[in-house]
Amino acid sequence: MDKKIREHYGSLPAESWEEFAHFSANLQHILGIPFSARHFQEYAACRAYARRQAGLDLRAGITVPFADRDLARLATGPPAMFASFHFGSYRSVPLRILALGRSVCVVLSRDVLAKYSRYYSALLADPGDPDGPAGLLLLEAEDPSLFFKLRRAARRGMHAFVYADGARGARAAGKEQGQLISVELLSGRLGAMSGYLDFAHMLDMGVHLLLDSALQPQLGFQGQEIRAMTLPWDSDRRRFAERSLGEIFRCFGRSLRQFPHLWEPLLYLHRQGVPTSALAGWKADERLVPLDPKMHWGLDRYTYRRYMVGDPAGFGW
Repeated sequence: MDKKIREHYGSLPAESWEEFAHFSANLQHILGIPFSARHFQEYAACRAYARRQAGLDLRAGITVPFADRDLARLATGPPAMFASFHFGSYRSVPLRILALGRSVCVVLSRDVLAKYSRYYSALLADPGDPDGPAGLLLLEAEDPSLFFKLRRAARRGMHAFVYADGARGARAAGKEQGQLISVELLSGRLGAMSGYLDFAHMLDMGVHLLLDSALQPQLGFQGQEIRAMTLPWDSDRRRFAERSLGEIFRCFGRSLRQFPHLWEPLLYLHRQGVPTSALAGWKADERLVPLDPKMHWGLDRYTYRRYMVGDPAGFGW
């Protein structure tokens, strides 16, 4: 093992070795960065940013800076589907729409819905009062009746908001609805949901991609304009969904290449379906990395398979 690499491993807490190994695999598959000291630097930066992100107190909402001109134009228009990623100050993005005076229904996985409902209790819209103040309506991604709830919300003038890197979706609107579709992202491929694009087309809603690459999440909504892109419409639903999905991930890739540590899923991307990339970009002697400080277990970063290691020194560890 290279001396600098050994030093970086020595600075990792014991409980972080396994997380780092998977992060490193995700990073190389998606961004094509060969195993090096940079993997440790990106891991530390991603971990630090995730901590700052989690430390934001957004229970009372946010105020909107004048700089959000594009978002203001889109948010004051007819009900639309807004898509984003768990990237940058992602928690503040739907709140920007709310701060512009428009209600927004956020589609979340069942795992976090109850937690978000408690956290944002002061901002929730009253479903029984369509003329009430703007608020958040939280909907479950796995709900078979999700389409009908989105349609009802759109008729009330609400926007919809989804995370394009989520891995959960309703399965009742068609066989393809609950399946992940393989999409290209920079150097790799990963599974992504497309059902929300089908819903948007059936509801005649425009689709807008929003990205907030705030380097300091606590300042993400103070004076920085959010990046917005509107997807071109197509009368054919399947073609619209396929083209839009590709464009969403191409656009996201440009921001990700510039700021990889702002994408929180690099810490857990492998849990929802391991990403893949061309084998030619991987050196054989850099694929197996230790999973624990005693170096008894290793992870093949290319396949994500675990191996028991008899003699760590035999692997250059």
